[in-house]
Amino acid sequence: MKTNIKRLKHFGFLAASFLALGLLMVPNALAAIAISEYPVPGTPQPGYIAAGPDGNMWFTGTSGNVIAKITPSGTVAQYPVPTSNADPSGIAKGPDGNMWFSELQANQIGKITPSGTITEYAVPTSNSSPYGITGGPDGNVWFGEAGANQIGKITPSGTITEYPVPTSGGSPRGIVTGPGGNLWFSEYFGNKIGEVTPSGTFTEYSLPTANSRPNGITVGSDGNIWFTETGTNKIGKMDPSGNVLGEYPVPTNNSGLDTIASGPDGNLWFAEYGSGSGSNVGQITPAGIITEYPTPTSNSAPLGIAAGPDNNMWFTEYAANNIGVITGLTIPPNNNSGSGGTGNASASGGISTPDTGYGTPAGSATAMRSIATTSFVMIGAGLWLLYRSRRNAHYTIKRYIA
Repeated sequence: MKTNIKRLKHFGFLAASFLALGLLMVPNALAAIAISEYPVPGTPQPGYIAAGPDGNMWFTGTSGNVIAKITPSGTVAQYPVPTSNADPSGIAKGPDGNMWFSELQANQIGKITPSGTITEYAVPTSNSSPYGITGGPDGNVWFGEAGANQIGKITPSGTITEYPVPTSGGSPRGIVTGPGGNLWFSEYFGNKIGEVTPSGTFTEYSLPTANSRPNGITVGSDGNIWFTETGTNKIGKMDPSGNVLGEYPVPTNNSGLDTIASGPDGNLWFAEYGSGSGSNVGQITPAGIITEYPTPTSNSAPLGIAAGPDNNMWFTEYAANNIGVITGLTIPPNNNSGSGGTGNASASGGISTPDTGYGTPAGSATAMRSIATTSFVMIGAGLWLLYRSRRNAHYTIKRYIA
């Protein structure tokens, strides 16, 4: 009798375990990524995008020479840049509550208030080609000078200081505030990731793959530095000490990797602008599993991507003249801000690649289907074990009474 009771307890424990694990996996199994597109009036050709202080997304219109914003419901407003043919490029929210942007051809840094008033500041070095831009930890705005091989800093009042990058011809592109209160940037031709303190002290870290052309850069939920490698068609990961932890090939060849951003789902999201794709946005987990999602419009040329205050990912479609939004992200329990966006959603399938990082786990093209299958198998196993335990209990009690 005691042996039978122990067996029943064992069956019951297994049943409860399988049911619990299976049910915990259901939200991920049922998650459905969807992409909506909003047409932008005129032909500004949206470039880069960032979340604003007003709950909207702000983006640069490169050919249209405008700065624009889009509401969560898809309404677009555009503001002409005072200098003609300025080629507005990078854009970011500044510590002062305004949006700051780079003017690639005009050699200026611009500031726009939430109400649309624009002020421009000339960069001291001519032909500096200001590119990536970010709000700094020191209350200033920092930017990369791709043409002058310098990192620039501009105060809220417009005073600019420039710091030469140690490696000649490095051509800094993307820039982000990273761990330790320093700025991290990509050196497109230097094949390095750079770090600079607010006082202007540099440290540079070489990448293992030659001619990788590091471009977009961000900080992940795991505290590491993530960046795109346009030249080798990979996503790179580096720890705050400068150690490269992995380089992950993107499934689509010649995808034209550009920007990368940290998402509210704990993953990284990136845009694929190039000839090999022209219409994909990608997701990479902290473990290095990549999934690609085609945009509803083919050959849309996604260029910029950023997380919105609504817990969605927003991106620009340069060739299609659209703004896209990715909804249906699985948000961790500790992130409960915002709500989903609206629009004519178009469900998109995913394409994944095995993880070929430095000793990290492997993924598959059917990650979501695998999660779904595993969760339902575990639930089924739990129910079967529960049935068996109840049946055994019935016979045990019947034999004991007999």
